[in-house]
Amino acid sequence: MKKIIFMAMLLPAMLFAQEEKAAEKPNLKKYTVSANLNLSDPSQLGGSIESFSFKEGDKFNGSFVLNVSSTGMRLEKFGGKMDGSGFGIELGNRDYYGKTSHLGKGLYSENLLAYGSVNFEQDMIPGVQDGFDAKYSYFSLINPSIGYKWEIGRFSIDPSAGFNWKWEFKNDGFENRDIDNFVFKFGLKAGFTF
Repeated sequence: MKKIIFMAMLLPAMLFAQEEKAAEKPNLKKYTVSANLNLSDPSQLGGSIESFSFKEGDKFNGSFVLNVSSTGMRLEKFGGKMDGSGFGIELGNRDYYGKTSHLGKGLYSENLLAYGSVNFEQDMIPGVQDGFDAKYSYFSLINPSIGYKWEIGRFSIDPSAGFNWKWEFKNDGFENRDIDNFVFKFGLKAGFTF
């Protein structure tokens, strides 16, 4: 009986200690909103949001990334050069490494699922009576990058490099062989973390 009373007296103290421990490590959410420039084929200019949540002091090493961009691409066809424009969407996960990985900065690798579409319109092309109207669209499951994210206060800068292996949809106006499926990419993001 004395043991039960003793345990009953200790129970509130143990629960209070657990609550205090949980209060020391609150759930935190962190976001980085950035302008995104990606030099590749097609090139991209747009916005990016990175989202992660973790407990302060616990090991953190990953985040979710969404990029939405306008795209631009140059196509050489019929002895001339045509510029196209469209849009691209990328989403996926990023993993951080090293001593600052729990802070969501430092060295990282990522692989993003990608979809893009570029429209080409050219009214006057020598040798082509009706001009040229085409659409190029693709998706990618293999779109990895490595990079490094610096944070200075709330400002962040994030250069990266990688490659993209694109699978093309049946395109209108030209052959898929006119465009490379495997392309390198170099990116730069600059934004704010909150």
